[in-house]
Amino acid sequence: MTVKTYDVTEEMLQRLYEGQVFKSFRDLCLQWNLLNNKGEPIGGNSKKQFMEELNRFVQIEKVGQKLIVKHIRTKDEILPERSEGGNIKYSKLIQQALVYHFWYMWKRWDELYKGHGGCLGFQILWCAKDMMYSCRIVNKHFTNYGRNGEMDEKEKENGSYADAFRRIVLPKFSSYIKAALNSMSKNKEIVLAKRTCFIKYSKEEGNKWIIPLTAEEKVEYLKIVDETLRSYRKAGGGVATLQAIFTSGKATDFYGTLRKKLKDKFGEDCRYIEEVYDITVEPGALEHAMCRLGKPETYSDELFTELNSKICEGLINMKTMEKEQLTATRLRDYRESYRTNNTQIIDGEQVYWGDISALAKMKKEFYFGKIVLDGDKTKLLVDKMIRETEWQEQRCPRLEGKECYPEPAYYQVVRLYQDESQVQESAPWFY
Repeated sequence: MTVKTYDVTEEMLQRLYEGQVFKSFRDLCLQWNLLNNKGEPIGGNSKKQFMEELNRFVQIEKVGQKLIVKHIRTKDEILPERSEGGNIKYSKLIQQALVYHFWYMWKRWDELYKGHGGCLGFQILWCAKDMMYSCRIVNKHFTNYGRNGEMDEKEKENGSYADAFRRIVLPKFSSYIKAALNSMSKNKEIVLAKRTCFIKYSKEEGNKWIIPLTAEEKVEYLKIVDETLRSYRKAGGGVATLQAIFTSGKATDFYGTLRKKLKDKFGEDCRYIEEVYDITVEPGALEHAMCRLGKPETYSDELFTELNSKICEGLINMKTMEKEQLTATRLRDYRESYRTNNTQIIDGEQVYWGDISALAKMKKEFYFGKIVLDGDKTKLLVDKMIRETEWQEQRCPRLEGKECYPEPAYYQVVRLYQDESQVQESAPWFY
Protein backbone atom coordinates (compact mmCIF):
# COMPACT_ATOMS: atom_id res chain seq x y z
CA MET A 1 0.00 0.00 0.00
CA THR A 2 1.30 3.47 -0.91
CA VAL A 3 1.64 5.82 2.08
CA LYS A 4 0.57 9.41 1.48
CA THR A 5 3.49 11.65 2.42
CA TYR A 6 3.43 15.08 4.08
CA ASP A 7 6.28 17.56 3.77
CA VAL A 8 7.77 19.82 6.42
CA THR A 9 7.40 23.29 4.91
CA GLU A 10 9.48 26.41 5.42
CA GLU A 11 6.45 28.08 7.04
CA MET A 12 6.24 25.31 9.64
CA LEU A 13 9.92 25.64 10.51
CA GLN A 14 9.64 29.43 10.89
CA ARG A 15 6.89 28.97 13.49
CA LEU A 16 9.04 26.66 15.64
CA TYR A 17 11.13 27.75 18.62
CA GLU A 18 13.10 25.86 21.26
CA GLY A 19 11.00 25.00 24.30
CA GLN A 20 7.76 25.08 22.27
CA VAL A 21 5.19 22.59 23.60
CA PHE A 22 2.39 20.87 21.67
CA LYS A 23 -0.28 19.24 23.86
CA SER A 24 -0.32 16.22 21.54
CA PHE A 25 0.37 15.22 17.96
CA ARG A 26 -3.27 16.02 17.24
CA ASP A 27 -2.67 19.57 18.53
CA LEU A 28 0.36 19.89 16.20
CA CYS A 29 -1.73 18.70 13.23
CA LEU A 30 -4.51 21.20 13.94
CA GLN A 31 -2.06 24.09 14.30
CA TRP A 32 -0.23 23.19 11.08
CA ASN A 33 -3.31 22.05 9.14
CA LEU A 34 -1.95 18.53 8.72
CA LEU A 35 -5.26 16.90 7.77
CA ASN A 36 -6.17 13.87 5.70
CA ASN A 37 -8.82 13.68 2.97
CA LYS A 38 -11.56 13.50 5.61
CA GLY A 39 -10.37 16.70 7.29
CA GLU A 40 -9.01 14.80 10.30
CA PRO A 41 -5.45 14.89 11.77
CA ILE A 42 -3.17 12.43 10.00
CA GLY A 43 -2.30 9.13 11.65
CA GLY A 44 -0.83 5.68 11.07
CA ASN A 45 2.04 5.43 8.61
CA SER A 46 1.55 9.04 7.47
CA LYS A 47 2.13 10.22 11.04
CA LYS A 48 5.27 8.10 11.30
CA GLN A 49 6.56 9.44 7.96
CA PHE A 50 5.94 13.06 8.97
CA MET A 51 7.65 12.73 12.36
CA GLU A 52 10.70 11.14 10.68
CA GLU A 53 10.80 14.08 8.25
CA LEU A 54 10.38 16.62 11.08
CA ASN A 55 13.23 14.97 12.99
CA ARG A 56 15.57 15.99 10.16
CA PHE A 57 15.14 19.64 11.22
CA VAL A 58 14.39 19.57 14.95
CA GLN A 59 14.89 17.37 17.99
CA ILE A 60 11.54 16.52 19.56
CA GLU A 61 11.12 15.04 23.05
CA LYS A 62 7.90 13.19 23.83
CA VAL A 63 6.63 13.44 27.44
CA GLY A 64 3.39 11.53 27.72
CA GLN A 65 1.20 12.99 24.95
CA LYS A 66 3.18 16.23 24.84
CA LEU A 67 5.73 17.03 22.12
CA ILE A 68 8.50 19.42 23.21
CA VAL A 69 10.90 21.13 20.79
CA LYS A 70 14.32 20.60 22.42
CA HIS A 71 16.61 21.84 19.63
CA ILE A 72 16.28 23.38 16.18
CA ARG A 73 19.07 22.04 13.99
CA THR A 74 21.35 24.47 12.23
CA LYS A 75 21.83 24.26 8.47
CA ASP A 76 24.91 22.07 8.96
CA GLU A 77 23.07 19.79 11.40
CA ILE A 78 20.04 19.02 9.20
CA LEU A 79 19.87 15.27 8.57
CA PRO A 80 19.92 13.85 4.99
CA GLU A 81 16.66 12.98 3.29
CA ARG A 82 15.22 9.57 3.97
CA SER A 83 15.56 7.41 0.86
CA GLU A 84 12.37 6.12 -0.68
CA GLY A 85 11.75 2.41 -0.93
CA GLY A 86 9.37 -0.05 -2.54
CA ASN A 87 7.71 0.64 -5.85
CA ILE A 88 7.77 4.46 -5.52
CA LYS A 89 11.58 4.68 -5.44
CA TYR A 90 11.82 5.54 -9.14
CA SER A 91 8.21 6.60 -9.66
CA LYS A 92 8.71 10.31 -10.40
CA LEU A 93 11.45 9.70 -12.98
CA ILE A 94 9.39 6.99 -14.70
CA GLN A 95 6.31 9.24 -14.75
CA GLN A 96 8.39 12.03 -16.30
CA ALA A 97 9.67 9.62 -18.95
CA LEU A 98 6.11 8.48 -19.72
CA VAL A 99 4.85 12.08 -19.91
CA TYR A 100 7.69 12.76 -22.34
CA HIS A 101 6.58 9.90 -24.60
CA PHE A 102 2.82 10.61 -24.32
CA TRP A 103 3.28 14.30 -25.08
CA TYR A 104 5.36 13.73 -28.18
CA MET A 105 3.06 10.95 -29.41
CA TRP A 106 0.21 13.48 -29.26
CA LYS A 107 2.29 16.30 -30.82
CA ARG A 108 3.20 14.09 -33.77
CA TRP A 109 -0.40 13.10 -34.52
CA ASP A 110 -1.73 16.60 -33.87
CA GLU A 111 0.74 17.92 -36.46
CA LEU A 112 -0.09 15.10 -38.88
CA TYR A 113 -3.85 15.72 -38.73
CA LYS A 114 -3.84 19.51 -38.24
CA GLY A 115 -5.85 19.92 -41.45
CA HIS A 116 -8.61 17.74 -39.96
CA GLY A 117 -8.97 19.35 -36.56
CA GLY A 118 -5.79 17.89 -35.09
CA CYS A 119 -5.62 15.07 -32.54
CA LEU A 120 -7.95 15.28 -29.53
CA GLY A 121 -6.42 12.25 -27.82
CA PHE A 122 -5.37 8.69 -28.41
CA GLN A 123 -5.62 5.17 -27.05
CA ILE A 124 -2.69 2.75 -27.17
CA LEU A 125 -1.77 -0.77 -26.07
CA TRP A 126 1.69 -0.96 -24.49
CA CYS A 127 3.46 -3.93 -22.88
CA ALA A 128 5.27 -3.34 -19.58
CA LYS A 129 8.51 -4.78 -20.99
CA ASP A 130 8.42 -2.32 -23.89
CA MET A 131 7.80 0.56 -21.48
CA MET A 132 10.86 -0.59 -19.52
CA TYR A 133 13.00 -0.23 -22.62
CA SER A 134 11.37 3.05 -23.68
CA CYS A 135 12.10 4.57 -20.26
CA ARG A 136 15.60 3.06 -20.31
CA ILE A 137 15.05 0.89 -17.24
CA VAL A 138 16.69 -1.87 -19.34
CA ASN A 139 18.76 -1.87 -22.50
CA LYS A 140 18.00 -3.59 -25.80
CA HIS A 141 19.93 -6.75 -24.82
CA PHE A 142 17.82 -7.44 -21.72
CA THR A 143 15.43 -10.00 -23.21
CA ASN A 144 17.84 -12.10 -25.27
CA TYR A 145 21.21 -11.84 -23.52
CA GLY A 146 22.44 -15.37 -22.84
CA ARG A 147 19.95 -16.86 -25.31
CA ASN A 148 21.65 -15.90 -28.56
CA GLY A 149 23.35 -18.82 -30.29
CA GLU A 150 25.92 -16.53 -31.88
CA MET A 151 27.46 -15.56 -28.54
CA ASP A 152 30.97 -16.64 -27.61
CA GLU A 153 31.63 -19.42 -25.08
CA LYS A 154 32.10 -17.05 -22.15
CA GLU A 155 28.74 -15.38 -22.79
CA LYS A 156 27.02 -18.74 -23.19
CA GLU A 157 28.17 -19.65 -19.69
CA ASN A 158 26.29 -16.61 -18.45
CA GLY A 159 23.00 -17.82 -19.97
CA SER A 160 21.68 -19.55 -16.84
CA TYR A 161 22.79 -16.62 -14.71
CA ALA A 162 21.03 -14.21 -17.08
CA ASP A 163 17.78 -16.20 -16.75
CA ALA A 164 18.10 -16.13 -12.96
CA PHE A 165 18.77 -12.38 -13.11
CA ARG A 166 15.65 -11.81 -15.23
CA ARG A 167 13.53 -13.82 -12.78
CA ILE A 168 14.59 -11.50 -9.97
CA VAL A 169 14.37 -8.10 -11.65
CA LEU A 170 11.38 -8.43 -14.00
CA PRO A 171 8.76 -8.48 -11.21
CA LYS A 172 10.46 -5.47 -9.61
CA PHE A 173 10.58 -3.50 -12.85
CA SER A 174 6.95 -4.39 -13.59
CA SER A 175 5.95 -3.07 -10.17
CA TYR A 176 7.82 0.21 -10.85
CA ILE A 177 5.92 0.69 -14.12
CA LYS A 178 2.63 -0.20 -12.44
CA ALA A 179 3.22 2.28 -9.59
CA ALA A 180 4.04 5.10 -12.02
CA LEU A 181 0.97 4.45 -14.22
CA ASN A 182 -1.32 4.08 -11.20
CA SER A 183 -0.10 7.42 -9.87
CA MET A 184 -0.94 9.13 -13.17
CA SER A 185 -4.30 7.35 -13.25
CA LYS A 186 -5.19 8.38 -9.68
CA ASN A 187 -4.32 11.98 -10.57
CA LYS A 188 -6.79 11.77 -13.52
CA GLU A 189 -4.00 12.35 -16.05
CA ILE A 190 -4.62 9.16 -18.04
CA VAL A 191 -7.28 6.45 -18.23
CA LEU A 192 -5.71 3.09 -17.45
CA ALA A 193 -6.84 -0.52 -17.86
CA LYS A 194 -5.22 -3.93 -18.42
CA ARG A 195 -6.12 -6.32 -21.22
CA THR A 196 -5.10 -9.89 -21.96
CA CYS A 197 -3.62 -9.94 -25.46
CA PHE A 198 -1.96 -12.12 -28.07
CA ILE A 199 1.51 -10.87 -28.94
CA LYS A 200 2.08 -11.78 -32.58
CA TYR A 201 5.43 -11.45 -34.32
CA SER A 202 5.81 -11.04 -38.07
CA LYS A 203 9.36 -11.79 -39.20
CA GLU A 204 8.57 -10.88 -42.79
CA GLU A 205 7.20 -7.43 -41.99
CA GLY A 206 9.39 -6.83 -38.94
CA ASN A 207 6.33 -5.95 -36.86
CA LYS A 208 4.80 -6.97 -33.58
CA TRP A 209 1.02 -6.93 -33.24
CA ILE A 210 -0.97 -6.73 -29.99
CA ILE A 211 -4.43 -8.29 -30.30
CA PRO A 212 -6.85 -8.44 -27.32
CA LEU A 213 -8.42 -11.84 -26.64
CA THR A 214 -12.16 -12.26 -27.08
CA ALA A 215 -14.27 -13.43 -24.13
CA GLU A 216 -14.28 -16.98 -25.51
CA GLU A 217 -10.52 -16.96 -26.06
CA LYS A 218 -9.97 -15.83 -22.46
CA VAL A 219 -11.90 -18.84 -21.19
CA GLU A 220 -9.90 -21.20 -23.43
CA TYR A 221 -6.67 -19.54 -22.30
CA LEU A 222 -7.50 -20.08 -18.61
CA LYS A 223 -8.37 -23.74 -19.33
CA ILE A 224 -4.97 -24.26 -20.97
CA VAL A 225 -3.16 -22.59 -18.04
CA ASP A 226 -5.08 -24.83 -15.62
CA GLU A 227 -4.29 -27.94 -17.67
CA THR A 228 -0.59 -27.02 -17.76
CA LEU A 229 -0.44 -26.32 -14.02
CA ARG A 230 -2.03 -29.70 -13.28
CA SER A 231 0.82 -31.44 -15.10
CA TYR A 232 3.23 -30.21 -12.39
CA ARG A 233 3.30 -31.61 -8.86
CA LYS A 234 4.34 -30.10 -5.55
CA ALA A 235 7.27 -31.64 -3.71
CA GLY A 236 4.90 -32.93 -1.02
CA GLY A 237 2.23 -34.00 -3.51
CA GLY A 238 -0.74 -32.19 -5.01
CA VAL A 239 -1.07 -29.81 -7.93
CA ALA A 240 1.58 -27.09 -8.07
CA THR A 241 0.67 -23.41 -7.94
CA LEU A 242 2.33 -20.87 -10.22
CA GLN A 243 4.21 -19.51 -7.20
CA ALA A 244 5.52 -23.00 -6.37
CA ILE A 245 6.67 -23.44 -9.98
CA PHE A 246 8.70 -20.22 -9.80
CA THR A 247 10.16 -21.11 -6.40
CA SER A 248 11.25 -24.54 -7.61
CA GLY A 249 13.00 -23.12 -10.69
CA LYS A 250 10.58 -24.68 -13.19
CA ALA A 251 9.29 -21.41 -14.67
CA THR A 252 11.23 -21.77 -17.94
CA ASP A 253 9.94 -25.31 -18.42
CA PHE A 254 6.37 -24.26 -17.50
CA TYR A 255 6.19 -21.40 -20.00
CA GLY A 256 7.80 -23.53 -22.71
CA THR A 257 5.10 -26.17 -22.19
CA LEU A 258 2.36 -23.52 -22.04
CA ARG A 259 3.47 -21.91 -25.32
CA LYS A 260 3.32 -25.26 -27.09
CA LYS A 261 -0.26 -25.78 -25.92
CA LEU A 262 -1.24 -22.24 -26.93
CA LYS A 263 0.25 -22.80 -30.39
CA ASP A 264 -1.75 -26.03 -30.78
CA LYS A 265 -4.97 -24.27 -29.77
CA PHE A 266 -4.67 -20.81 -31.37
CA GLY A 267 -2.04 -21.22 -34.09
CA GLU A 268 1.69 -20.76 -34.66
CA ASP A 269 1.72 -16.98 -34.20
CA CYS A 270 -0.39 -17.03 -31.00
CA ARG A 271 2.09 -18.67 -28.63
CA TYR A 272 2.55 -15.53 -26.54
CA ILE A 273 -0.18 -14.08 -24.35
CA GLU A 274 0.53 -11.18 -21.99
CA GLU A 275 -1.23 -8.67 -19.78
CA VAL A 276 -0.96 -5.35 -21.65
CA TYR A 277 -1.69 -1.80 -20.50
CA ASP A 278 -4.55 -0.03 -22.28
CA ILE A 279 -3.82 3.72 -21.96
CA THR A 280 -5.97 6.64 -23.07
CA VAL A 281 -4.33 10.07 -23.24
CA GLU A 282 -6.00 13.48 -23.72
CA PRO A 283 -3.82 16.59 -24.12
CA GLY A 284 -5.72 18.68 -21.54
CA ALA A 285 -5.39 15.99 -18.86
CA LEU A 286 -1.76 15.52 -19.83
CA GLU A 287 -1.14 19.22 -19.12
CA HIS A 288 -2.12 18.53 -15.49
CA ALA A 289 0.63 15.91 -15.37
CA MET A 290 3.08 18.46 -16.74
CA CYS A 291 2.07 20.94 -14.02
CA ARG A 292 2.93 18.27 -11.46
CA LEU A 293 6.01 16.75 -13.10
CA GLY A 294 7.33 19.45 -15.43
CA LYS A 295 6.99 20.04 -19.16
CA PRO A 296 8.81 17.68 -21.56
CA GLU A 297 10.70 20.62 -23.09
CA THR A 298 12.34 21.19 -19.69
CA TYR A 299 13.57 17.61 -19.40
CA SER A 300 17.21 17.29 -20.32
CA ASP A 301 18.86 14.23 -21.77
CA GLU A 302 19.90 13.53 -18.19
CA LEU A 303 16.37 12.35 -17.29
CA PHE A 304 16.83 8.95 -18.94
CA THR A 305 20.49 8.75 -17.97
CA GLU A 306 19.62 9.45 -14.31
CA LEU A 307 16.87 6.81 -14.23
CA ASN A 308 19.09 4.19 -15.86
CA SER A 309 22.00 4.98 -13.51
CA LYS A 310 19.78 4.77 -10.41
CA ILE A 311 18.35 1.42 -11.55
CA CYS A 312 21.89 0.07 -12.08
CA GLU A 313 23.06 1.30 -8.70
CA GLY A 314 20.01 -0.13 -6.95
CA LEU A 315 20.51 -3.59 -8.49
CA ILE A 316 24.22 -3.72 -7.64
CA ASN A 317 23.42 -2.91 -3.99
CA MET A 318 20.43 -5.26 -3.78
CA LYS A 319 21.15 -7.93 -1.17
CA THR A 320 18.48 -10.32 -2.48
CA MET A 321 20.61 -10.82 -5.61
CA GLU A 322 22.87 -13.16 -3.63
CA LYS A 323 19.99 -15.38 -2.57
CA GLU A 324 20.39 -18.94 -3.84
CA GLN A 325 18.05 -19.85 -6.71
CA LEU A 326 16.99 -23.26 -7.97
CA THR A 327 17.07 -24.15 -11.66
CA ALA A 328 15.15 -27.12 -13.00
CA THR A 329 15.84 -28.92 -16.27
CA ARG A 330 13.86 -31.93 -17.49
CA LEU A 331 16.09 -34.98 -17.34
CA ARG A 332 15.64 -35.83 -21.01
CA ASP A 333 17.06 -32.41 -21.88
CA TYR A 334 19.77 -32.70 -19.26
CA ARG A 335 20.81 -36.16 -20.50
CA GLU A 336 21.12 -34.86 -24.04
CA SER A 337 23.24 -31.95 -22.79
CA TYR A 338 25.32 -34.41 -20.76
CA ARG A 339 25.97 -36.58 -23.80
CA THR A 340 26.88 -33.56 -25.94
CA ASN A 341 29.34 -32.16 -23.42
CA ASN A 342 30.87 -35.46 -22.30
CA THR A 343 32.11 -37.09 -25.49
CA GLN A 344 35.42 -37.67 -27.19
CA ILE A 345 36.44 -39.08 -30.57
CA ILE A 346 38.31 -42.40 -30.42
CA ASP A 347 39.31 -44.10 -33.70
CA GLY A 348 36.90 -41.84 -35.57
CA GLU A 349 33.92 -42.74 -33.36
CA GLN A 350 32.07 -40.63 -30.80
CA VAL A 351 32.44 -42.19 -27.35
CA TYR A 352 30.60 -41.09 -24.20
CA TRP A 353 32.54 -40.82 -20.98
CA GLY A 354 31.19 -40.35 -17.48
CA ASP A 355 28.48 -42.38 -15.77
CA ILE A 356 25.55 -41.62 -18.06
CA SER A 357 23.90 -44.91 -17.08
CA ALA A 358 23.33 -43.45 -13.62
CA LEU A 359 21.33 -40.64 -15.17
CA ALA A 360 19.26 -43.09 -17.16
CA LYS A 361 18.29 -44.91 -13.98
CA MET A 362 17.09 -41.78 -12.18
CA LYS A 363 13.33 -41.69 -11.66
CA LYS A 364 13.14 -37.96 -11.01
CA GLU A 365 11.54 -35.82 -13.69
CA PHE A 366 13.89 -32.85 -13.26
CA TYR A 367 17.56 -32.24 -12.67
CA PHE A 368 17.97 -29.43 -10.12
CA GLY A 369 20.88 -27.03 -9.98
CA LYS A 370 21.64 -24.01 -7.83
CA ILE A 371 22.68 -20.52 -8.89
CA VAL A 372 23.97 -17.66 -6.77
CA LEU A 373 24.51 -14.22 -8.30
CA ASP A 374 27.56 -12.92 -6.46
CA GLY A 375 28.71 -9.31 -6.68
CA ASP A 376 30.86 -9.80 -9.78
CA LYS A 377 28.14 -11.69 -11.67
CA THR A 378 25.54 -9.06 -10.78
CA LYS A 379 27.77 -6.23 -11.98
CA LEU A 380 28.45 -8.09 -15.24
CA LEU A 381 24.74 -8.70 -15.90
CA VAL A 382 23.83 -5.12 -15.01
CA ASP A 383 26.41 -3.88 -17.52
CA LYS A 384 25.22 -6.30 -20.22
CA MET A 385 21.44 -6.14 -19.71
CA ILE A 386 20.59 -2.87 -17.92
CA ARG A 387 23.23 -0.18 -18.34
CA GLU A 388 22.63 1.91 -21.44
CA THR A 389 25.67 3.03 -23.44
CA GLU A 390 24.26 3.43 -26.95
CA TRP A 391 21.75 6.29 -26.67
CA GLN A 392 23.74 8.65 -28.85
CA GLU A 393 23.43 6.22 -31.75
CA GLN A 394 19.68 5.79 -31.24
CA ARG A 395 18.55 9.41 -31.51
CA CYS A 396 15.79 9.90 -34.06
CA PRO A 397 14.36 12.98 -35.83
CA ARG A 398 11.48 14.66 -33.98
CA LEU A 399 9.07 17.42 -34.90
CA GLU A 400 10.63 20.56 -36.34
CA GLY A 401 14.04 18.94 -36.56
CA LYS A 402 14.21 18.20 -32.81
CA GLU A 403 15.77 14.96 -31.65
CA CYS A 404 13.97 12.17 -29.89
CA TYR A 405 15.57 11.03 -26.67
CA PRO A 406 14.65 8.17 -26.91
CA GLU A 407 11.90 6.96 -29.29
CA PRO A 408 9.14 4.92 -27.56
CA ALA A 409 9.26 1.26 -28.51
CA TYR A 410 6.60 -1.19 -29.68
CA TYR A 411 3.37 0.52 -28.61
CA GLN A 412 0.30 -0.06 -30.77
CA VAL A 413 -2.35 2.54 -31.51
CA VAL A 414 -5.95 1.48 -30.98
CA ARG A 415 -7.49 4.78 -32.12
CA LEU A 416 -6.86 8.48 -32.54
CA TYR A 417 -9.65 10.84 -31.48
CA GLN A 418 -10.63 13.71 -33.76
CA ASP A 419 -13.69 15.95 -34.06
CA GLU A 420 -16.26 13.27 -34.86
CA SER A 421 -14.12 10.47 -36.22
CA GLN A 422 -11.72 7.80 -35.09
CA VAL A 423 -8.67 6.92 -37.15
CA GLN A 424 -7.54 3.32 -36.87
CA GLU A 425 -3.77 2.89 -37.01
CA SER A 426 -1.10 0.44 -35.93
CA ALA A 427 2.41 1.51 -35.02
CA PRO A 428 5.52 -0.24 -36.38
CA TRP A 429 8.35 -1.75 -34.44
CA PHE A 430 10.98 0.62 -33.16
CA TYR A 431 13.69 -1.41 -34.96
